[in-house]
Amino acid sequence: SGSLTEKLKKIPTRLGMPLREAVTELGNGVTADESVPLALFAFLRWLPVFEDVVVNTARCGGDVDTIAAMSGALAGAALGAVKLPQLWLENAEGFEETTGLADRLHALWLSRNTK
Repeated sequence: SGSLTEKLKKIPTRLGMPLREAVTELGNGVTADESVPLALFAFLRWLPVFEDVVVNTARCGGDVDTIAAMSGALAGAALGAVKLPQLWLENAEGFEETTGLADRLHALWLSRNTK
C-alpha cells in the first residue's frame, strides 16, 4: 500500500533490504503503483549486470513479465547493447528485425540532429 510517490521516495533507503521485504513494501502487481517501484528498485540494486537485474526481478513474483521488462529496459538503456547477453539476443524472437529497426531509427535520429 502507499502512493507511487511515497514508494519511489523509499527506494534509495531500501536497496539493501531482503528481497521479500522489498516486494512486500513496494509491490509486484499490475498497476503502476504496484510495479514501477519494484522495477526501479531492481534496476538500482542489481546494476551493472544486466542478467542479474532481469533474473532477480523475475524472482520477485507477481506481474513478472511487465516488471522484468521495465527493469531490463532500464538496464539495457544504461549499459548499452554490448552488455546484453549474446545468448539471450540470439534466442529473442524477431531479434534481427528489431535490431534493423533500431539501427534505422538511430540513423534517422542522427540525420535529424546534424542539420
